[in-house]
Amino acid sequence: SVCWREVPALPEQFERYLLEVGEKIRWKRARPFVMRELRTHLEEQKEAFLAAGMNERGAEEAALRDMGQAAEVGEGLDAVHRPRQQWGLAVWVLLLSFGGCLLRIILTAGAEYEAVDPMRAAAAVVLGTVLLFGMYHLDYTILARHGKAIYAAAVAAGILSLVLSPQINGAFYYTRYVVLCYPVVYAIWIGTLRGRGWKGIVLALLGGVPLAEIACIAPYTTGLLLLLLSGFAALLACGKMDWFGVGRNQTLAAVFGAGAGLSLPVLWFLCSSTAVHQRLVIMLHPERDALGRGYMGMAVRKALSQAAWLGEGRLERSNGLSLEWLLPEWDHDCFLVTIVLKLGWIPCLVMVGAAVVLFAIFLGRSMTVHNRFGRILALSAVLPLVAQGVGAVGLNLGFILTSLSFPLFSGNLHTVLTMGMMGLLLSVFRQQALPEWQLNKEDGDVKRENSTYFA
Repeated sequence: SVCWREVPALPEQFERYLLEVGEKIRWKRARPFVMRELRTHLEEQKEAFLAAGMNERGAEEAALRDMGQAAEVGEGLDAVHRPRQQWGLAVWVLLLSFGGCLLRIILTAGAEYEAVDPMRAAAAVVLGTVLLFGMYHLDYTILARHGKAIYAAAVAAGILSLVLSPQINGAFYYTRYVVLCYPVVYAIWIGTLRGRGWKGIVLALLGGVPLAEIACIAPYTTGLLLLLLSGFAALLACGKMDWFGVGRNQTLAAVFGAGAGLSLPVLWFLCSSTAVHQRLVIMLHPERDALGRGYMGMAVRKALSQAAWLGEGRLERSNGLSLEWLLPEWDHDCFLVTIVLKLGWIPCLVMVGAAVVLFAIFLGRSMTVHNRFGRILALSAVLPLVAQGVGAVGLNLGFILTSLSFPLFSGNLHTVLTMGMMGLLLSVFRQQALPEWQLNKEDGDVKRENSTYFA
C-alpha cells in the first residue's frame, strides 16, 4: 500500500468540489490518483491567482471556475480513467488454446505410444484459463511494489527445482518451466530500481546473473536465450525512458557496454566452437551428419514433402512404422508437422496465422504502453512468446537448432504458463488509463511524473 504524506487541509469549497468530482469516477483504483492530481492542480491555480493580486477567497473561486463544473469534470475523468476491457483478445487466446488442445487429442488418438492423455490436456487448458483470467484481473503494479520478494522467491524456486526435479536426458525437467518465467521476473526486478541512479543500473545487471546461472545449470539453452533477449530489450526500454535517472544516453551506453562485454566472449565461443559449427551444419544440411544427429530434421522435411494442401498426406512408412515412430516429438515440438501431414497445409497455416496476428498485436501494443513499468513488463512477457513462435516455425520446417514448441499448441504445463503470460499482457492493456506515479523511496510520498491530464 502507498504511504501518503500529510498535506495541509484544503479550503472547504475545494473539498466539496473534489468530493463531487470523485463520486463520478467509478474506477476505484484510479480515483485516489486522479483526485490527488486534481487537488494539486487546484492548489497551483490558486497560487497563480494569488500571485496575480487576488485575495484568498477570490483566488479559490477563480481556480474553481477555471477548472469547470464538478459534474462535467467528473464525468470527463470517468470516461478517460476506465479499465479498457480486453475481452476480444482474451477470447482469441482461448479459441487458440482450446483448438490446439482439441487437435492434439484428436490427431494423436490411437497412437501406439505418446498419445495425448485427454484428461491431462483438458486440465492444462482449464488451469491455463484460470491463470489467464486471474492475471487479467491482477493489479500488475503490485508486482513492482513486492518486486524484491518476488525475485527472491523465483530464485529460490529455481534452486529448489534443481534439487527436487527428475533429470530427463541430462536436464532438470521442472527447472525449465521455472526458467520460462524468468524474463518477467527480471522485468519485475528492474521495476524495483527506478530512480536509483548508477547503483540501480549495476543492480539491474547483476540481478540477471542468478537467473542465468540457474538456466545454465538446468541446462536449458532455450530459456537462457529467451532471458537474455528479453532482458536486453527491457534494459534498452529503460534507457529510452531514463528509468534509472542518470540520463538516456548514459543508460543506453551502459546497457550497450554491458551487452558488448557479455556478447563478445559468447560470440568468440560460438565462432571457435566445433560443436556449434557442427550444429549449424546439421540445421542447414541434416543429411550430412554421419552420426545420425540430423535424423529429426530429415524426418520433418520428408513428412512435409509428402503433405497435401488439404487432407491427409501420404507418408511413406519405413518397415511399416507409424508416424509416432518416424517423427520424434510429433505430439509436442513437431506438432505443427503433424497438423500439416494429417489435415493439410491450409488448416495449419490458418491456425499459425491466427496466432502470429495475435502475437503481432501483443507486440505492437506492448511497445506503446504509457505506463513505464507496464511497458517493461509487457515487453518481457511478449518477446519470449514471439521468439518461441519464430523458432518453433523454423523447427517445424526442418531447421532444427534447439528444442522449441509453438505457444498454445504444445499442451500441458507449457500451455498453462503461456496463457498466464498472455493474461499478464492483457492486465497491462486493461489498465492503460491509469495515471503514472512513482514512489519516492525517501519519504514514501507519491509524486506526479509527466502527467498531462490537467495541463
